Order: sequence, then structure tokens, then C-alpha cells
Amino acid sequence: MLFVVSSIPRFAAVLVLGLAVTLSPSADAADVPQSFTLDGRLYSNAAATTALVDGSITFRAQILDEDKVCILYEETQSLSTATSNGYFSVQVGSALGSSVRVAGEPGNTMAQVFQNLVVTNGKKVADGTPCTVGPTGGKRRFVRIKIAPSSMGGAERTLTPDLTIDSVPNAVVAERAESLQGLRSSDVLQVNTAATNVLSQANLENLFASTARFNALTALVDGTSSSYVKSSASGAQLPVITGAPSSPAQGAIWYDTSDHLLKYRTGLNTTISVGTGSGTVSSVGFTAPSELSVTGAPVTTSGTIAMTWAAQTTNKVFAAPDGSTGAPSFRVLTANDIPALPWSKITSGTPTTLAGYGITDAVTNVGGIPSMQAGLDAGKPAAGTAGRVFFAYDTQKIYRDSGVTWTVMSMGAPAFSDITGSVALSQLPIVDFTKGGTGLSAGGTANQVLGMNAAGTGAEYKTVTAGAGVTVTHGVGTVTIATSGAAPTGSAGGDLSGTYPNPGVAKIQGVAINATAPTTGQVLRYGGTEWAASNFSIGSLLTAAGAQQFSGSATCSSSQTLTWSSLTDTFTCTNISGLDAGVITTGTIAGARLPTSATAWTVSGGDIYRDTGIVTVGTSTPLAAGGVFRSHKTVSNIGGGLFNWNAGVSTGDMVGSGTSAHLGTDQARTMGYVQAYNNSTPAIFSVNPEGGNVGVGTMAPTFALDVVGTGTSAIRYT
Repeated sequence: MLFVVSSIPRFAAVLVLGLAVTLSPSADAADVPQSFTLDGRLYSNAAATTALVDGSITFRAQILDEDKVCILYEETQSLSTATSNGYFSVQVGSALGSSVRVAGEPGNTMAQVFQNLVVTNGKKVADGTPCTVGPTGGKRRFVRIKIAPSSMGGAERTLTPDLTIDSVPNAVVAERAESLQGLRSSDVLQVNTAATNVLSQANLENLFASTARFNALTALVDGTSSSYVKSSASGAQLPVITGAPSSPAQGAIWYDTSDHLLKYRTGLNTTISVGTGSGTVSSVGFTAPSELSVTGAPVTTSGTIAMTWAAQTTNKVFAAPDGSTGAPSFRVLTANDIPALPWSKITSGTPTTLAGYGITDAVTNVGGIPSMQAGLDAGKPAAGTAGRVFFAYDTQKIYRDSGVTWTVMSMGAPAFSDITGSVALSQLPIVDFTKGGTGLSAGGTANQVLGMNAAGTGAEYKTVTAGAGVTVTHGVGTVTIATSGAAPTGSAGGDLSGTYPNPGVAKIQGVAINATAPTTGQVLRYGGTEWAASNFSIGSLLTAAGAQQFSGSATCSSSQTLTWSSLTDTFTCTNISGLDAGVITTGTIAGARLPTSATAWTVSGGDIYRDTGIVTVGTSTPLAAGGVFRSHKTVSNIGGGLFNWNAGVSTGDMVGSGTSAHLGTDQARTMGYVQAYNNSTPAIFSVNPEGGNVGVGTMAPTFALDVVGTGTSAIRYT
């Protein structure tokens, strides 16, 4: 389907385009494409004769509802027709979040844009405020295209008419449609036989294989089935029968309304009543653990069996065996039977001294120290309670409160700054590395460094050895390791061959290079198995599909040129259209490229002139010597030449042959004249032979001869 848009304002672009939809070959969730293709050609004039060739065109596509008042989708793309002679091909449509979508666009999926099942949100064409499109069946969609060519000032132009989007092939043949008669996939029961699922067409049909099975399934769903026990908030409902079933099977159970008893059928073909609430027995005995005393057993007809606790010795508890699992019995309480309890649970009988709690290693205040406290030196409380002791753990000082001030009683270990003089290394203690020392009894040699040994069990002094091409420099507090600039050695690998320092290139990206050396003008080319030097020709240019780009272009005629097509990605012969002045609108043609006749005139400001030569009109025969301009254009009722302009010669000079009119001046240029000649003989001269007034001294004659003047100088007859 082709549309030619020609109702375009000044400097508008004409668009010839086709609307096509590309089908996806896959059969998954993306088998319906998220876009459709617009192919066409842009023109820069309304007559659609000049292609719009522009390297930067902003292309805006809007999908509108049928009434063209609501925008359901909007995107922009950047196009270039600089090398395609106006042709373009764009994909319209994208997934949510795509960068081509315009900021503030409605945010619909492509399926939502084209569906007519539910209300679709959009924004108004007029002002961008929200709008909605109702779910009306058969409603169409339109595409509105706007372009902003940089070569036309960059202003955005709307192309008309809007394009109708009708049913397209992928909506007809897609294996998975967005809906089935308006129902989404979530609204339809789907076959599922994966893993342990057995929902198949055959199993579903089996459930409804007969009217009896359908009625039984309906009764089960409705809760009216008599084939099963029905459970509800009121209890389980058993079959209710008066008397007994006609042929009760083993295990059958029912409620008998005749005697209001629950009954069941045994495997001995007898019927037993359950829960009669009365009756007699022949002999029922009862046994119990030794901790219990049983009375009333056995019962031979009727009676009551009673149980009481048996008497136990004092201070026993009824518990499981101590430290193991087993039957409970009365036994002596052990420590394991007492759970861990917080002191808050013990509210009476608590001791008043540490010794009362069994604490024998406590520091006992025998008097004189009302309290002890520890903290930062600056955090001491104010003095005032005599005898208090404060431990400052940051300054390692011990203070006593005199009642008035804090008095230092003890100092901590002295700082290294308090020690003067020097000691020998052998005089210092050996501190193990696990306690922050080195564990070493002697120092290392010059330029050694301290580090952990290979076993990780202690420290040791190590010598840093420089390898090939590496230098190690010991400075004050530093060790500098650097390369010495030596070339690498050894075998090369990867795409290289040989050995360092001069390996060779044997491959490119893992593909071997042919060993034959190239000649002048050859290029490196991949031939399917290796890289090799080869001559490059036009035939070496291939399309994206691997075909020849210049296929069929070898026989172009002299009136044709090669044109590349973006649709086929090939060069083909096309006719060169004729050029006229209206086509060339910008630029300058060098004078050397113009014919001699085009440069015969000289332009100076608003004037044009020739320094030499003769100008003729209507004849190829120029004037005789001294002539400047001559015309032989025939006018109605006048034969021969129209006029000869013979500037700068006397009236006696005859020029040309036949009847002619001469317009010129005398040689002194003091007067002008008009004279008719028949060859060299003065001839009849007529003014306005076909009508009209002639004026002398006036620019607006009102008579056939209108002379305007004063006195006797107006006109003279002789």
C-alpha cells in the first residue's frame, strides 16, 4: 500500500512510503513482533521530483485512535538519507522502557495499543493531557508522521494524510494470539501434563464420559452426593437409613433412625451398634502401675472400677529416671531436677555475705573503703567521701578520696619517653610473635626485611632477590622494586609464533595467516579458512547477506549512473534525469567548466556588458564594421529587421541589407536619431503602425500625436 503526501507547507517534504509488517519466525512469547516497518522516500518539494537528501532527520511517529484525538504511542528516531537518495526504512514500535519512546508518552505495550478489549490510556493530541480510548470492536488505528530535516532549518513538519493501520498478516497467522474471542490466556483452561500434572484433553473428556458421571460430579460439587460422607460445620453427615441397608458390605456404616443408633457391618457379616450407653459384661478386669491402687475390678456384670494413688515414703517426686528417658516413678529429688533459676526468683532466705553464697575467693572489705570505682581519669567523681578508691585505667593511676581531694596513691608503668640511655639487644627480653613481638633473639643483616616464615609459625629476616630484568633498591624506610627494561624472552603464544624478543604474527583472532608475501596494492582478506593477501576489486564488495553489491551493474549506459538501494543493499544502474536551472539552487559553477558562450558577457554590479564583438538577435549575420547590436526578429505587418543599433557612426553609414530601422547617435553623441532604410535608401518609417498614441514632450500622450511644448518651439512644419 503506497501513500503520496503532497499537502505540504512551504519547504515541506513529500513522503512516498509503504506500510509493511515483518513476521517473526519464532514460536515463543515474542512470535508477534513489537514493531512494524515503514518504508518510503522523502522529497523536498511538493511536486515529489526532488529527493530530500539530509544527513540528520528527526523522525517522530505517533499512533492515534480512530478519532485522531488521543495519542496511544509515540517515539522518535534519527534518520539519514544522505546516501539513500531520500529512501528510508524504519521500525515503528518498541518494548516498554525503550530509549526511542518519547518522555511522557502513555506507556502502553504494543498489544495494548492495538487491542479493543479494555480501556486504553493515552494523551490528547491537542494539549497532552490524559485521555482514554474505549473498548469498541473494529476500531482502527492511525500513524501520524512528523519530520524535522536539518537541511530545512530543523523545524518539525507534519506529513499528511495520516496512515491507516488495518489488519496485518501477523495478526492473522500468529500461532499465539493475544486473546481468543476476547479472552486472555489466563481466562482459558490450558492443558498441563508436565511433571506429575495429568490435566490432558483425554482425562478431561473422561470425567464427562457419561451423564451418570457428570451427575455424580455435579452432586459432589453441590454437596448432595449420597456416595460420600459430607463434612460441614454441623459435623460429618453419615447415610441415614431406617433399619439396615438391603445388603450392607463389610465396613459399611450408617445411622439407624428406628433405634437412633450408629451401626457398622463387620467382616463376620454381623451388625454392631456403636455407643449404646448401656448393657452388661461378663468379665472386665483392669491393671494399673504400682503407683496406683485399683478397686472394683474385675466387673462381671456391671459396676465401677476406681483408681487411687498408692502411699509413698516421704520426700519423693513423680518423675522420669534421673538423667535418662523412661517411665516415671516416685523417686528422691536430685540436683538435675532443679532448673536454672535467676536470683530474682529467690525472695527469701538469701545470705547477707559473700561467704553465705559460698564465695571463698572474693576480696573482702574489712573496713576503711566505702566503695571502689574505675573509669577515665577525667571522669572521677567529685571528692567528698573519705576512703573511696578510684582506678584510672587510661593513666594507670590509683586515687584515694581524702574527703576533700583525690590523692594519687600509685602510678602505672613508665612510658618509653621516661627512659634515658641505651641497652644492648641482648639485654631486651624475647617477645613471642603471638604476643606482638618477633620471637627473634638477633637482628637481620643489611637490606633484609622482616616477614613470616614459610610454615607460618614465626618471624624471620628475608633477603629480597631481584630476578632477570628486575631491580631492588633499598632506601630510607622504602624498598623499590622496578623493571630494568630488559626485553622478554621465551616462546610466544596465542596469535604469535617464534620466540621473544622478536616473535612473528601467525594468526588473527585464532585464524591462520597465509605465509605468501603480499604485492603492491593487495589487501589482507579472509577467504573462509585463512587470511591471505589478495587484490581488491569491485566484486569484493558484498551485501550483508553475502551477495555481490554490484551484481547487474556492469552494463550501465553512458546516460546512467550507479545508485545504492537501502532496501536491497546493492548498486544498480539508474537513468540520470535531465538537469535544468530550477534544479541547481545552491553553490557556484566554476567558470572553467562553462562553455565560451556563457562567459562572453561581463557583470558589474547591476550592469552587464561586452567590450568587443557584435550582438545579433534572430540572425547569424552580424552588422558591418562598427555595428554593435542587430535584430532580425519579424514583427506583424513589418518585414525585414526590427532595428539596428549603430552607436558612434554617422547617419550616412549604411549597415546591413533589406528594410531595417536604425537607432543611434551622431559621432559627437550630440543627438540621437531613428531612420528607416531599404538597403542603403531611406525608407518609409512608421510609428505605432498597429495602434497606440505617440507623445512628444510627454510620457502620457492622449492623442494619436500628442505634442506638448510652449511658444513657437512646440512644432514646426517645413
